[in-house]
Formats: sequence, C-alpha cells, structure tokens
Amino acid sequence: KITSVNILYGSQGGTAQLFAMQLGDELDELSESSENGDGDGDERDSDSHPLAGLSPCSVSALNDYPPGASSPRERLMRGDDGGIVVNVIVTSCTGAGDPPDNGREFYEWITCSRGGGTGGVPSSQSSQSSPSSPSPSEGDQEKEDQDRERERQVRESVPWSEIRYAVFGCGNSVAHPNNYNAVAKLLDGRLNELGATRVHELGLGDDSDCIEDDFDNWQDSLIQRLSSGEVAVEGALERPSDAATAPSGSIQGEGQPVDAGGALPKPKVESCWHAEDDDTGEEDNQRKDPQKKYPKLKLKRFDDARYDLPRDDLFHIEEEGGTPFYRAGTRPLPVVSNRALGTGGAEYAMRELRLSLEGVLDATYTAGDHLLVYPRNAQCVVDSYLAVLEGVDGSDLVEGVLETAAEKWSAKGGSRGRAYPHPFGITVEETLLHCVDLSQPPSPSFARMMLGRKDVRYKDEIAAMRKTPIELIRASGRSLSLEELLFNLPPMQPRYYSIASSPMVHPCEIFLTFRPVKYLTALGHLREGLCTSFMKQLHPVSVGGGFGADAANAVYAPRVPAVVNSNPSFRLPPDDSTPIVLIAGGCGVAPIRSFLEERMEMYRRGNPSLGEAHVFLGFRSPRDEAYRSAVDKALECGVVTKAHVTYTKSCRKSDRSCTLVTQILEEEENGRTVHDLVASRGGHIYLCGGARLFGAAVERTLQKIFLRHGDMDEEGANEYLRQLIREGRLQEDLAD
Repeated sequence: KITSVNILYGSQGGTAQLFAMQLGDELDELSESSENGDGDGDERDSDSHPLAGLSPCSVSALNDYPPGASSPRERLMRGDDGGIVVNVIVTSCTGAGDPPDNGREFYEWITCSRGGGTGGVPSSQSSQSSPSSPSPSEGDQEKEDQDRERERQVRESVPWSEIRYAVFGCGNSVAHPNNYNAVAKLLDGRLNELGATRVHELGLGDDSDCIEDDFDNWQDSLIQRLSSGEVAVEGALERPSDAATAPSGSIQGEGQPVDAGGALPKPKVESCWHAEDDDTGEEDNQRKDPQKKYPKLKLKRFDDARYDLPRDDLFHIEEEGGTPFYRAGTRPLPVVSNRALGTGGAEYAMRELRLSLEGVLDATYTAGDHLLVYPRNAQCVVDSYLAVLEGVDGSDLVEGVLETAAEKWSAKGGSRGRAYPHPFGITVEETLLHCVDLSQPPSPSFARMMLGRKDVRYKDEIAAMRKTPIELIRASGRSLSLEELLFNLPPMQPRYYSIASSPMVHPCEIFLTFRPVKYLTALGHLREGLCTSFMKQLHPVSVGGGFGADAANAVYAPRVPAVVNSNPSFRLPPDDSTPIVLIAGGCGVAPIRSFLEERMEMYRRGNPSLGEAHVFLGFRSPRDEAYRSAVDKALECGVVTKAHVTYTKSCRKSDRSCTLVTQILEEEENGRTVHDLVASRGGHIYLCGGARLFGAAVERTLQKIFLRHGDMDEEGANEYLRQLIREGRLQEDLAD
C-alpha cells in the first residue's frame, strides 16, 4: 500500500516548483476524499483504496535536506513495514543541458558528475597539460579509478531496489533542441540503471507550446496509476517510452494585466478573520471558508510606525530574525544611472541600467556572470487585486495561521494542506507586490477553480490568450477566499540578466542591458514585461533643496534587490591567445560587451598575446544598435580582428549590412574563417541572444558551415556541434 509520495523539484525559473506544489495539492485532496469515502468508491471501500491513509505529501527542492539529513542520498525515500513511498522528481534544464541551481548537488551526486543530455557539462577549462602534470596515461588511469570509486559509493549508499520513482522534465524543444529535457532524461535513465523501479513513464514538458497542458496530462496519468495500485508490482515499467506524454506546449513571455474589465460584475474574494475582531478567536461564520487543504490566515492591523507602507523590499524580514525571502547573498543595489542606448529614443529601445556595488563586501563578479533581479508587480496591478478583496485592507499584516485551523490542518485524519508559501510579518499588499507573479497565466487547476468548471481548454482559453488570474476572477464573478488566492498565485521568481560590464574595469559597478517588453494579447489587451517595466522606471532623482545655484539637492537612488549568479560555463578561454568568435542578437550584446571590455583592458595593460576575435552582431535597425563605439574602438586597437553589424529593418536593401546574422555567417569567406578558427586552431564560439529564434537559427547555420567546409555529412556536422558544446568550445548564453 502507498503510504507517502515524496515530491522533489529542481527549478530555475519557478515552473517546476509550481508543478510540484500543484501535484502535492492534488494528491492530498484525492487522499482525503478517499479516506472520507467521497471519491470514486463508496465509504465501505475507502480503507482499501490505494491512496487512503496517504501521508501529506512532502514537497521540497532536491537540494533541501530534511531535518537530520546531510547528504543527497537522503533525498530519496523508501517505504517501511510494507508501505510504499513513491519519489516524484520534477526538474527543469538550464544552459547547455545543466541542472538547475537547487538541484545541482543531487544531480552531480547521482550521476557521479556526469554531463547532461549532450554528454557532458560544458567546461571552459583547457585540457592542455603542463610540464608538471601527470602523463596522459597516468592522468587517465587516476581519473578512471576516481570514477569507479564514486560509482561504487553511489551504488552502495542506497538500497536502490527499494526506491520507486517517476520523473517529469520541463524543457523547450524549439529553443534548446540539442539539450531538450536533458536533465530529466538523464535522471530517469540513471535511476533505472541503478536498479530503482520506475512506476510511471517519463514526462517531457515542452515550453515551446503549452507546458501546463503537458504537466496536467502527465499528472492525471500518474495519479491514475498510483490509484490503481500497480506501483506495488516490482519493475512496473522497464524502459521509458520515447513517445512519453506527447508534448502540447506553452506560450512564453512576460505580461501584466491593465484592463479592469469595468463592465463585468465585481466578484467577492472573502476576507480573513482579524485578531481584534473577536476576543474568543472564533471565526466569522458569514465569510466563505477556504478549501480544507488551505489553512486560515490570521490578519492583524499594521501599527508599526517605523515603516511607511508598502515597503520597497523585504530585507527587513531577515533583519528581524525571520526566514530570508531572498536568495542568499541578495543585496539592495543602488541605481547609478538608467539610459536609453538607441539613437531613436523609441519605447522599444534597449536600455542600460548601472548598479553600484559600493559597500557590498561580498558582491564580486566575473565577465560572463548573470545578475538575478527581484522585480515588483506594478502598483496598478496590485490595486486591481486589492479592489476585489472585500473586508481586507492592503495594510493588514499576515501574522500567521489561526491556531484552531492549524490544529485541524495538521491533525491526523483531519484537513490537509501545504505550508503557507509566503512570509509572515508582511502586509497583504506587500505579499501581492513582492511574493507572487501577477503577470503569468494561472495553472490549469487554479483556472478550473476560478471558472468553476472542469472542462477548461487551457491552451486555447488561457495560455494562448495570456489571461491572468484577475481577468478570470472578474469574468466568472465567483467568490474565492484570500487563502485560495495566495496559495495558488505563482511565486515571484528572480529574473536572470547577463552582466554587460567587466570587473577589471568596473569592480564596483554592474551594467545590465535590457529591452522593455510590451505587446498586445490575442484579445487586444496591453501587456508589459514584469521585470523590464520595473527596471525601466528606476532612476536616481534629486530631492529637497531650493532654487538656482543655492539649491542643495540630495540624490535619492532607488535600490534593486539583486544577487550575482556565477556562470562558470560561459567564460573567455583561459589562454588569451585562443581565437574567439562572438555572435549576438539584440540584448545578447550584453555579455559580448563585457568580454570586449575585458579584452580592451588586457590590451591597455600590455597583454601582447590576445588571439583573433571575430564579431557578428545583429540589431533591428541602425537606430537600435548598442555599443557600436566600443566595437569600433576595439577594431582600431586590434582587439577585434573583424566585425560585422547587421540590421533587419529601416535599412537600404542594397546595403550589405541590411541582412541577418546567419546570412553573413554563411557567406563563403566568413564560413571558411569560422571553420578554420574552430576546427584547425582550437577557437571558441560564444552565442548570445534569444534561444527560440536567434539561437536555434545560428546553431543550424553553424552546422551548415561545418558540413560545407569540414567535409562532413549532416549527422557528422550535428555531432561535431555537440562535441564543441561538451568541450566548452561552443558556449551559449541564450534567453528563452
């Protein structure tokens, strides 16, 4: 009999985490209905249902150890006394087939530091040996011995035959065809190889279409299998099917609602009980109770005169002894400047945001790193949610869970539920500002809850239309409790931005390059990117003072919660004489700028051994280009050997630069040069920009170059590209 489901996630952008939480909710709800006899069977059969008596699901990151645990091997659970535990892993994939940060330690342990789907984790380290290094044969033998020892330890540390598992992966077959779901595929195959029992087929979620539908379908089939009790059969499934869970996909992009839907009826989102409303602590019977799987929240009037509400960030939580909201190392970085880079000044022009590291002792970075930025939702969007909360003031403090609710919530045989996913000690308005992403469509299960029906065609009705929760709340007119709202809104995740500066030149500053996102949905509603619109409005301002020369104005610099994220798989070659090819489109120019700035500084310091550098940049138009003067100066100094800058709009068709980067790359002379630099001279290629269109197109062009100039067939050219990725000589910094 199944006694527990241990749900583990590895999530970089939050999708895998959200799916894991959704699965936990569904299983807990099904288990309770099975115990109470109100499921598919009658009450007499409830005790015999495979999910009756299931312990509340554990949902945690792969790298989060339970109390008393200290090793990745303790993340996988096995049953005892005849009970079965099923381990479900939901994981995304980053970079060139790399695991997400909060799953990396587990991944490296179970694979003995093997690579991802491409066969190896990219490394920028040179394989050249020094005179003091052991001979190749000695080094190879030592490495083989170490690999065998790691393999032995992994195999002996866990009774693998007692482990049951299922894996779902989050990937994008269009943006990353060479690494599509590489981590999930490898984990699924590795667990099977070690002797664990696969209880359900590998699920492959494809974000190029509608990944929410993919997971919803896989979750339904998993629950059906668990409910059937077939997992008790040893070796239920021997091999995963390549056709497992045929993907049906998701529309990517940021967005936030601005349409208030004025003519629609105002729905009711019920309030929570206030501590001062009733001395007995009894809850108001007139308000709507949340579903049993959600605990009731206790609200309190905020009366702390130290703060003006709402607060711009949540650093005070850690300062007051609470659990930090932000990732370790996150600091409030002051804005130095914020300027448009294009000459046209258009609303879509790329911008440069400069942030100060002065006084932040533990903030250092390397060219090629990312900065993680924690955005805030726009105030007008938050106000639209507060407007439908009857009886709840935005300044109400979320103090905790009601004791009576907590007792019922955790009591054996009582109501189930997962922990409140946001910090206590902040107001309702601050929770909506900082902790939840109001720009994203709701999950399929939340959409069904808000609309009050199960026959929701999620892909067509929700995802394709980019509908947000507030739109569904207003359209349905249904009543939701505050708990149901806060437990189901997707958690806010930091956004990754490539750093555009070099620490050799700017050790106390970080430059970011971004383009404000703005578009219309299929319904004609205006959407703006959550983080890019947040960053666009950050400007230092002068405050106070008088008039003229006597004015004594102080400068107020807004602060951005951010942390440096090391990106060791995207680095300049350790040997400065190695030739490089730099390819970028649009905002992908950011890491290229950091590399050029670093090489210029090497040149100024008298480095005589800089290898050739060939640059290929693509912009929308001449008025859109960024950092052209930096490229020209590098050309003059010889730091850049040759540069090609192309445009796709607002240029003369007869002009050679009015073309695509891929077309310039494919020209006979350029193709031969790229092939020679890489194949004959050990050069490195750096590819930056959008993954879905630009990155995929450049990869196809590189394959054509290797096929034409390398005397290879199509399969050989594709394998050579993968080999370059494995060797760390094709390094990508691509945004989905």
